[in-house]
Amino acid sequence: MKPNRLELKMKVWPALSLLIALQMLAIKSQAQVPDCSSGTVMYGVFNDVGGSGVNAPSEIRSINYLTGAIGAQMGSTSYMIRKRRTSSDPYFYGSSSLGVDFITNRFYLCTQMGSGYGMGKDIYTINTLTATLTRIGTTPASLDDYHIVKMAVSPTGVGYMIGVHRQQSAAGATFNPLIRFTTCGGVPGLGCSTIELLGYLPDAPGMSKWDLFNGDLAFDNAGNLYYMSSAFGDVGGTNKYTDARLFRVNAGDIPAVAGTGVIPMTLLADYNMIDSTVVVGTALDPSGSIYVSTRRFNGPTNPNPPYTAELWRSSTLGSGTQIIPYTMPSGLTPADLASCYFPVVVLDGINIDLTGKYFNGENRLSWKVNNNNKGVQRYEVQRSDDFSMNYSTIGTVDPINTDQANQTYTFNDPNQDFGSKKFYRIREVYSDGRSFYSKVLQINNTEIIHFINKPKPNPFINEINVAIELLKANPIQLRISDASGRIALQKTYTGIKGVNNLYINDLGNFKPGIYFLEITSGSETIHEKIVKR
Repeated sequence: MKPNRLELKMKVWPALSLLIALQMLAIKSQAQVPDCSSGTVMYGVFNDVGGSGVNAPSEIRSINYLTGAIGAQMGSTSYMIRKRRTSSDPYFYGSSSLGVDFITNRFYLCTQMGSGYGMGKDIYTINTLTATLTRIGTTPASLDDYHIVKMAVSPTGVGYMIGVHRQQSAAGATFNPLIRFTTCGGVPGLGCSTIELLGYLPDAPGMSKWDLFNGDLAFDNAGNLYYMSSAFGDVGGTNKYTDARLFRVNAGDIPAVAGTGVIPMTLLADYNMIDSTVVVGTALDPSGSIYVSTRRFNGPTNPNPPYTAELWRSSTLGSGTQIIPYTMPSGLTPADLASCYFPVVVLDGINIDLTGKYFNGENRLSWKVNNNNKGVQRYEVQRSDDFSMNYSTIGTVDPINTDQANQTYTFNDPNQDFGSKKFYRIREVYSDGRSFYSKVLQINNTEIIHFINKPKPNPFINEINVAIELLKANPIQLRISDASGRIALQKTYTGIKGVNNLYINDLGNFKPGIYFLEITSGSETIHEKIVKR
């Protein structure tokens, strides 16, 4: 006997209800973990405007790349990111840093206050799927006097932060530390993180002290660190945020071990459209565009006046477009951005590839511009004689073939003294006022001896000739040895300051094979492999 409709409905409905409930739970769960695959959203931490009360004042929410739309609370709750000096003191509330790890689907934050109180900054991780908060570590006492509001997690799942000393009178050489912390994997425990000081950013013009006051970090696929910063200083007797700029620390310059040395950093571009705002967050999308959240104050920044929250997208180095609307949830203020995308190419792959070397009494520079030769007004060649601290423009080069995106340029700097190091960079200036920079190139002019022309012909039959340049007049010893280390020929020349042409024409009796040429003058030796045909 077949069941009637009512009986069938009664049997099917519980199963259908369970299926719907499971689907809704799956959708809800999916919305509570970072989205690192669709390419549609980044994340922001938002703080309670009041910064007090019984409710936790920090929330993590998604932000749509295209529209700036802000999503619901991650974990369906807010989080208690706070610290106080003693049990009788009020709490310092909220976080101004955020990182997200695509490996573990966890968020990371740091308490924003506490400098000068001997209590460090606490680093927390949040599992938004379970809405749980774990304190994984506290910065060491040596970093107590720093504000730490810049954070990102690298593509290898390691956390990084940049601090700024709260006392403008502190030594510039130790003003802006780069800090690394371990993220403890998928099941972190209390105090599990190893926190290390890696070194300090350069104390150089545009990077000195509060020139790097606020901002945020992001990584590309190769592990290069991008740092968007806003400066803070006295403007007409009032403290204001001023210049916004983008920097890069190359992956190879990030120390592998703890230390206190100088970490090289390159200025990439000025971002004039967001000058006079406080940069609070930075994130990258899969295509390599950079996003910047800011607060634009309507008056002096102390005490805090009303402000407008802004969100900017930059797809071309040095320029950006504001995303409108970007509307804050009621009672919240933007504090930081983070993403779990690590693009291979950042900002349309714009690049100025600067190379150079010393040759015959001058430093010869060459740079290739990729995707950014159009619209250029001029290229400025800038040189520093004091370890990359102060630059001056020593020449300009007019653009050529401006209808083409890629081009190569050269410049020779003949006014060189031996016994010195020179630092060069190229400033690319556009007709609309935008400008950005190449990496810094160091050329060492301290060597006593340089190759002008390497041995030729090579391979040789009966003779070779080689040209070298000497720092000063000095005897030259030339030696040729075979592959076993046996000396096959030795000669001594009277070296003069400048170019020396050396001819070796008694090589006819050498057996075919590989030989090694050594040329020594004073305390230095240069080597070259040569082959007898």
